[in-house]
Amino acid sequence: MICQLIRRDQAWKTTPWLALLSAVAWAWPQPIGPFGAFVAMMGLFAGMPQRRATRFEAGLPIEARDLLLARTLSLMAMVWIPALSGAAGSVVMNGFSALAAKPLAVGALCTLMAAVAEAAWLKELAGPQWILYPPLFFLPAVDTLIVHYPLVPPLCALAGVGLFVWAWVAVPRSFQLSSAGLKAYQAAAHARRPAPLAAFRWAPVWRSVCSWQYVFFVTMMGFQTLGGQWLLTPFLLLFVWLGPRTKTRWLWALPVGRRALLWTMMGPILAAHALGYLASFRVHRHAPLPVSDPRVVVVTLAAILAWVMLAILFCVLVDWRGFARIPRPVLNTVFLSLFVIWYVPSFAATFFSSHGATWARDALAQLGRAAPMGLPALIAAAAAVLMALYWAVEKVFSQPDFADKPRVSQPDAFA
Repeated sequence: MICQLIRRDQAWKTTPWLALLSAVAWAWPQPIGPFGAFVAMMGLFAGMPQRRATRFEAGLPIEARDLLLARTLSLMAMVWIPALSGAAGSVVMNGFSALAAKPLAVGALCTLMAAVAEAAWLKELAGPQWILYPPLFFLPAVDTLIVHYPLVPPLCALAGVGLFVWAWVAVPRSFQLSSAGLKAYQAAAHARRPAPLAAFRWAPVWRSVCSWQYVFFVTMMGFQTLGGQWLLTPFLLLFVWLGPRTKTRWLWALPVGRRALLWTMMGPILAAHALGYLASFRVHRHAPLPVSDPRVVVVTLAAILAWVMLAILFCVLVDWRGFARIPRPVLNTVFLSLFVIWYVPSFAATFFSSHGATWARDALAQLGRAAPMGLPALIAAAAAVLMALYWAVEKVFSQPDFADKPRVSQPDAFA
């Protein structure tokens, strides 16, 4: 029974892909610790350690202790198999050195994070989603933590194991399905004091789109553009789009405008990149190559928005009606492979080129200055390219196919 629960767990299903990506990330001649830690953290997000069981599993004649044990084993497999593959990749490419211990140290830190997420709100089916977000801000300090405080990772691993054991002992025989702390419904009070958000007709759409994950990753993409690393947008955009893609599926049966829904999902993403690029003028105002030509601004901003819209087109193509005859497993495998092929060169060009993340900025600046047209013609050309990409995104987005997905796959889709 435990093995069957592990095999159907999403964390177990994503473990092979994480192991492959971790081996590639740590096998570079000059591995970057924060990126390897970022891969582990994204795997932890995909495994959802704050959720101990689904409603379907809670309704089975299985004790909560067994459900928690299966969940713990699948999470530890998701954490430590990629950590071991990353260490093996580092040993193969760089030999036995201190670099091979970094994936194991990251695995120890992720063990503690998974244990904290799983032990929080133990009586309920799932803990809060925000519990995994604060550790993301400490990813840049992973190398410093491992080098200067070598005892911290083993202590984190021991603390994680202790939390798992405590949760297994303290968990009740069955989980609580209803939310704790519910108050009685008072019709008169609600009539006198209507909720501000419920007064808007578009409020259910906003609640379905703007989840914690969406707001967090959109903000992260804005900071990436601020730092000149907008080529890495597809990686975060995949996580941004997966949440609203599932949670807004119920809107397709309602008379909701497809274009308005698309802009609700895509508008904040484009705005975050545009604001990040404009804010970079003030942050990098002492840069050696200041941007003074308006044509450079037009070309760079158009390139950033075109790159983002191309990534969005790539995401919506998975549900396009034109691919309805292709089996879903084959389609998902092909698109995931193309995504990895697309992202790895972008990452390599950003971090391993001789000019780092500035080469794209310099190339676009040179293109903008050498453009054989005036500013109005350049704006028109950039607008034409963006309009063509938007037309393709809207065309594909308005023709989805959900025939093989008649039900919502996430238990909190209507939350």
